[in-house]
Amino acid sequence: MLALWPTSESMPLHTAWDKADHVAAFAVLTILGLRAWPSWPLRVVSSLLFYGVLIEVLQSFTSWRHGDWRDVVADVVGVAVGILLLRAWERRRRERLRAQEAAERVGEV
Repeated sequence: MLALWPTSESMPLHTAWDKADHVAAFAVLTILGLRAWPSWPLRVVSSLLFYGVLIEVLQSFTSWRHGDWRDVVADVVGVAVGILLLRAWERRRRERLRAQEAAERVGEV
């Protein structure tokens, strides 16, 4: 809901930091969502993308915020980054577990 909250100062639009904030926020939301509901990845991702579009549409109806299609693009990039980071983390975790299991088997022999 902070995306619709009035601000006391004029917010600069179209800055790299604004887009980086969108990417970071949606990457974190994607990772948390996919970890919380691992059996529903399509539902998590589509809900987040819908939420990103909805925020921008609703902001376009306010006098203190502005909807921007570039923010939606940044949201999509954030979702993709979140998916990639989570997959990389899961792959590394699996490899570490396999290495531990192999080391334990060698120790048993």
